[in-house]
Amino acid sequence: MSQLNAEEVKEWVSELENDNIHREMRELTKSRYSYLDMTDMPDLPEHLTRGDAMAYPSPRLKNLVRRLIAEVRPYPTYTRVVPMSESGSTPAGDLVKQAEKVEQGMSLFHARANNGGRVSETIFWHELMSYAGIMTIHYVGDEKMPFAVETPDPITCFFPVREGPFRPDVLGRRFRKLMREVHGNYTNMRERKRPYMKTSGAWDFYDPGKNGGAEYPADGVPLSGKGNFQKMCEFYTLDDGEYTYHIAMNTHKSKG
Repeated sequence: MSQLNAEEVKEWVSELENDNIHREMRELTKSRYSYLDMTDMPDLPEHLTRGDAMAYPSPRLKNLVRRLIAEVRPYPTYTRVVPMSESGSTPAGDLVKQAEKVEQGMSLFHARANNGGRVSETIFWHELMSYAGIMTIHYVGDEKMPFAVETPDPITCFFPVREGPFRPDVLGRRFRKLMREVHGNYTNMRERKRPYMKTSGAWDFYDPGKNGGAEYPADGVPLSGKGNFQKMCEFYTLDDGEYTYHIAMNTHKSKG
């Protein structure tokens, strides 16, 4: 598959976002969020209210979710690896030792990626209060922990819907991101250049030099100053199974 340009990525993500099934699931999730945040009145059937009861926002839903999460969190978080020979019997020796190393590595990765239960607790919240729990794993280049796990809000995620839990072949996202985060977190890996927002509202790249010693472009939005670099930009991501695209849109949203 050939690589896509920014316009093609935006079009593909928009197509996934506008799917009728996805739109219904997002609307249902938003209504649940409003009950959880106590910003909307629950719609109670007449046979429950009996005409003499008043509906009002309640923290009981949030408390119920917390109780369910407290019961689920103690579940085992390790995976048992059982080596099997070609005949189906359990072998001994080096293969067993290798399986134990795999178990230890998986446990260590889980402990680091899910430090303090941060990932699993967010996933539990999303599974209970939205239509899905979504995790993404990506390479960050750290020697001790080369991968990072993120738990995006399902409202910002779009993919072809099938029955039951599954890993989608295509995953698109649309959300808003701080300009300073785009500047600090992304680099053109081939040319080692860093993105910056011009005062005209268009993105471009500049060479930060060794250890970031190069001068910041004069036509760039200032990195400091009240309200300057705290501005948001629309952001698109797309994983098509072969490439992962990250597109930061210009302020006028025509290109990225």
